[in-house]
Amino acid sequence: MKPLRPIDIARKLNISTSTLRSYEDRGLVPPVKRLDQRYRAYSQIHVAYFECIVNMAPSFGMDITSSVLKMFRRNNPHHALWVINQEQTKNGVEKELADHISSNISKIYEYKVYIKKPETVGNVAKIIGLSPSTIRYWEDEGYIQSFRQENSNYRLYDSFQFIKIFLMKLSQSLIYSEDVVALKQSIKEIKDGDIEATKMILNKIYVQFNIRNKEQLRGLYYLYQLWEMLGFDE
Repeated sequence: MKPLRPIDIARKLNISTSTLRSYEDRGLVPPVKRLDQRYRAYSQIHVAYFECIVNMAPSFGMDITSSVLKMFRRNNPHHALWVINQEQTKNGVEKELADHISSNISKIYEYKVYIKKPETVGNVAKIIGLSPSTIRYWEDEGYIQSFRQENSNYRLYDSFQFIKIFLMKLSQSLIYSEDVVALKQSIKEIKDGDIEATKMILNKIYVQFNIRNKEQLRGLYYLYQLWEMLGFDE
């Protein structure tokens, strides 16, 4: 079969030729032959790898996508599938967390669950499963706001800020889009005690969960095509 030019693949996938080269430099695709020691000559196998990257990265993230494709290159596809499985298990955990928040909003606001009083950034990070630096970053960006008690230098977060941190955590792994940017802005602007607005934001998060699930399915479709082309399990 006639070798494919970089420009042909780039046009097909709506990316630049420099992006193709960056994927190649990172070891995400097999080595590429050159014609006359100059021009890259890609094969259909390369196209299949590139299609996986383009279709998996938005919903799985570049780190997971890179890890999976490198395992394919090392002929370790079943290990790669376990990595995918673990990532999708995280989706289920996030859904359960969103469900729990949705059904316990009033109690959370009233300090009946999670925290009984304002907590330090370290304790909040431990309870929610985040790094303190992430919470501080969100505060610097204006999504959340701490306060300090008299004669204390510790940042403290009340139940309202606790909910906002939960919502920001749920938005972390969503596929980047204008809707997700607007969603995070809504989290920033929510008013203390506005349970209805909190529920509306949660509903929008559920919508984005569904979009991510669908896009991950699309990515897995291309991964399965690559599996077949490489002849795994034959």
